[in-house]
Amino acid sequence: MKFTKLILLTITLGIFTQIKAFGQFGSPLLTYKNDVPTQKECAEITKRKLIVLNQRWDLDKVDAFKRDKEFSLLEEYKDECAAYSNAYVQLIKEKWSLHDTFEVYSFKQIKELYETGATDVVVLALVHITVEKGSDNKNEYKLDFAYSANEKKMDENGFNPQDFKSLILFPIEQLNELDYTFTKMYLGISLLRQVPTKEDIHYSIDMMNNIVQRKTLDNKFTDNTIKQLSPKLKEYTLAISKKDWDEEISIKDAQVYYPYPIEIVEQEKFNTLITEGATGYAYAFKLGTWMGIMFSDTKEIAYVSAPIDIPVKKATALFSLRDLNKINEAVTNTKIVFKE
Repeated sequence: MKFTKLILLTITLGIFTQIKAFGQFGSPLLTYKNDVPTQKECAEITKRKLIVLNQRWDLDKVDAFKRDKEFSLLEEYKDECAAYSNAYVQLIKEKWSLHDTFEVYSFKQIKELYETGATDVVVLALVHITVEKGSDNKNEYKLDFAYSANEKKMDENGFNPQDFKSLILFPIEQLNELDYTFTKMYLGISLLRQVPTKEDIHYSIDMMNNIVQRKTLDNKFTDNTIKQLSPKLKEYTLAISKKDWDEEISIKDAQVYYPYPIEIVEQEKFNTLITEGATGYAYAFKLGTWMGIMFSDTKEIAYVSAPIDIPVKKATALFSLRDLNKINEAVTNTKIVFKE
C-alpha cells in the first residue's frame, strides 16, 4: 500500500453522520435548504472566526497498522497526513477571501473549543458524501469525515454522483448534533475527485467566495438567480477541457446551439484558467451530469446547472449539444427549443 503519490487526502475524523434533509442535490452547489445561504447567514460567516479542519488519522486504520505490525506503512500514512495538512492550508491562504486570517484545528480541538461556549466560529472542511435509499425509499445523504484509503482507487472509475467529496462550510454549533444528524450547513461545493487536486480546491473556494459576497450585497440573490451573470458569456470565450468534450461534436455544430466563441483546450491550459485566470475566458466543468461555469478573470459564477435543467435520462457526463442549448437559454434569458 502506497500513500506517497497522493497530493491531497481527505479529512480523517472517524465520524459518520446522516443528513435528514439535503435540499439542493443534483448540482455542484450543495446547501441544507434549497437555496444559497441567507443574508443573515452570510453575515455570520464573515463576522465569525474561520477554522480550517485539519487532517487527523483514522484511528481504526492506525490500530490496524499496529495490529498487523506494519509500522513502516503507519509512518508513511502519518507523513502523508501531515503533507496534506500543509498543502490544504496553503491553498486556503492562496484563495480564501471571506476572512483575513484563520486557524487550523483538529476535530478534537474544535470540539473542546465549542464545549467552552465558543459560538463565534465557522468551520471549513472536506467531507465524503454518499447517497442511499432510506426505509421510506427516499434519498438519505450521509457525511463521512473519515479517510478510507480507497479514494484513489475510486477515482479510477470517474465521478460518482452517489458518492463524492465536497468542501463544506458550517457553524461550530453543528458539532453539538454531529454525532446524530447533520442539520445545519451554510454551503457546500461538490468536488470532482475523491482525492482533490489543486484545481478542485481552487474552483470550490472561488464558488464559495462568490456566492457569499453576492448574497451579502443582494438579498434577492438565490440559487434560482445564480445565472443572472450568464448574459456576460457573450463577451467571453467558453473554454472546455478536451476530456469533457464529446469528440463526435464539431465546434461548427456546437455553435448552432451556442453561437458564441468556444475553445476546446488541453488539460494544462484548462487548469491554468482555474488557478491563475485569463482575461476574456470562462471555463466550464462537468461533475458527472452536473455542470458549472466560472469567469476565469473575475472568479464569478456564470452558470450552475440545476436538477430540473436536463432530464436525468438525457444528461451526459460529456458536454453535449443539449448542455450548450441550456447554457444559451441562460445567456439569452429565453426558452430555446432543443431540436434532437
